Amino acid sequence: MRTYLILILLTFKLTHSQKTYVFDYLHEYELTFYKDSKSINNSVEDKVFKRFLLTNSKDNNYIALLIEIDSLTFRMEFSDRKEAIFYSTNILKSIVTKMNVFNIAIEDITGNNYPYKYKIKEYDFINIKDTLINNRTYYRYNLTSILPKIRKRKKRMTEYFIIDKNTSYHLPILLHHTDYEEWKSKKNIPNGIYIEKYYADFYGRLKSKEKLIKSTSIEKKISIN
Repeated sequence: MRTYLILILLTFKLTHSQKTYVFDYLHEYELTFYKDSKSINNSVEDKVFKRFLLTNSKDNNYIALLIEIDSLTFRMEFSDRKEAIFYSTNILKSIVTKMNVFNIAIEDITGNNYPYKYKIKEYDFINIKDTLINNRTYYRYNLTSILPKIRKRKKRMTEYFIIDKNTSYHLPILLHHTDYEEWKSKKNIPNGIYIEKYYADFYGRLKSKEKLIKSTSIEKKISIN
């Protein structure tokens, strides 16, 4: 009887310790890094590769990044910013394609409590004039340092986003911690999937550019056991 009771309690604990994350979109991006750039319109391409983002359109507290290592392998990085959870591993592309639920053991999780939340006092999202691309208008905003002395001394870069207005059903896709914390504190930018994102350095030189290839509606899950 005692053994049976222990088994019941153990089963209850295991069942309720499982946490499942649901993803409803897969975004494919082409990312280009530039070197020796003298201006935004005069850049030498350094490296081009693909990466994929798994997102939940209604919950951007968590996100999964798939970085293409070679023709067979992804580097997967999953993070839950709200719960300070991080997981990273190499995984075959074939598994990602076939899997509906990817299971992670709790002992493989590492903490990722972002230590730089104070940076939201140094940055802000700035909404700028809409842009016209192929006869369609898109939102634009950037994340930039709002402290002139620090921006000049540390040569801070600026991050630019171009957002599809027809995707307002999707919360902002914010991969980096500073972006996410800034949005969470103010929520002063429009919803939507970014079709382009790029970084320019303090002198206005383009350092990297990310361009959306396609967004696909999916149904995949990550489960932590």
